[in-house]
Amino acid sequence: MNHICKTLLMNNKHALLVGSTGTGKSLSMVQMLKKDFDNEEWNYYAIGFSAQTSANETERIIDGKMEKKRKGVYGPALGK
Repeated sequence: MNHICKTLLMNNKHALLVGSTGTGKSLSMVQMLKKDFDNEEWNYYAIGFSAQTSANETERIIDGKMEKKRKGVYGPALGK
C-alpha cells in the first residue's frame, strides 16, 4: 500500500485510502509524508473529517494554515 501511494504521489496523482477503522491508513500516510518527501519544499496537513464537518469549517481549517498574501488571497509560505 505504501509503495503504491508513494508512486501515485510522486507522479502527481491523487490517492484515497479506504478501509475499516483502526487499520493504519492515517498512520501509514503520515509516516510516508514525513520520511519520503522533501519537507523543506513541501508542507502537508492532516485534516480529520466526520459527518459533522462542514464545508465552511474545512475552508477555515485550510485558510488557517496558509499565509495571508493580501485581502482575500491566501497561499503557502514563501519558498513552499
